Order: sequence, then structure tokens, then C-alpha cells
Amino acid sequence: MEVGILIGAALGILIGVILLYYAYLSFYKKKIMENTPTSKIRSLAMGLVEIYGEIVANKKKVLQAPFSQKNCVYYQYVIQVYSVNGKGRGSWNTIQSGIESIPFFLRDATGSVLVDAQAAEVNIEESFVFQSGGKKAVPKYIDVFLQKKNISSQGVFGNKLMRY
Repeated sequence: MEVGILIGAALGILIGVILLYYAYLSFYKKKIMENTPTSKIRSLAMGLVEIYGEIVANKKKVLQAPFSQKNCVYYQYVIQVYSVNGKGRGSWNTIQSGIESIPFFLRDATGSVLVDAQAAEVNIEESFVFQSGGKKAVPKYIDVFLQKKNISSQGVFGNKLMRY
């Protein structure tokens, strides 16, 4: 019995140290972002910078967001399905998510710069949410996207309760 208590205590300490480490990294990253001044494009320095401007897309290549059908240079998507467990409790479970971006120019009054957001950490607000299920059918353009990703919106009793 004492060995089990020691193992549990050691495991608890290890988990606490790991959580403390991740909290420190998050705090450090937040401080770096807060202390990075916004630069003009003409005076960009090498390294970590924050810039603000107007997005200028390449007219020959623009993405189309799969659910809102808007033209864009970057989008994130999440597909979730509502599941009910054996105790009658339900929750939204993510079955697929993804990001797509293309390089674009960012322009301000001093010039423009090419931005590749592929490996960037981007925080954007939700701009589109759609929910289907039961008698509420999935629009054709969303169904085409789901077929490309090998995801079925059909359940045993009609459409699955899904959120996009």
C-alpha cells in the first residue's frame, strides 16, 4: 500500500512540474508578443516582428474557404460530430481540422512585404459556423468538401448532428 502512495505522489509531482513548465513557456511567449512593437514595413528588422497593414492577394491564386465560400489567403477549419455516451451525456468531438494558406503581400503606407503564414501561429476569430443534422441538410459545397476528406454526414437515422 505504501508503494502505491509513493508512486502516486511521484506521478503527481511529475505532472505538476510538467504543467508548471508549459505554463512558464506560455507566459514567456505571451510576454514576448506583448513587448514586440508594431513596425512599419519599410523599417522591418530581421527576426520577430509585428506588422499591420492591408492584405493584397495574388489575383491569379486565391483560396476559397470551404464552408463560407469566401475568397481568402488563409483559413482554418474544424469539423465536429455530436456524440452521446452510454450515460446519456453528449459532447462535440473533433473528427478533423486543418489549415490552408498561400503567400500574400501585406501593404502599409511605407511599402509591402511578402508573408508566408504556413508555419505561423495565427489567432483568428470564427467567421462562419454551420450546424447540420436531422432534417437540416448539408449544403452541396460542404458535402463536396466532406467527400474530398472521406467524411460522411449521413447517419443511421438521417444526417449526423455535425458542426463546421
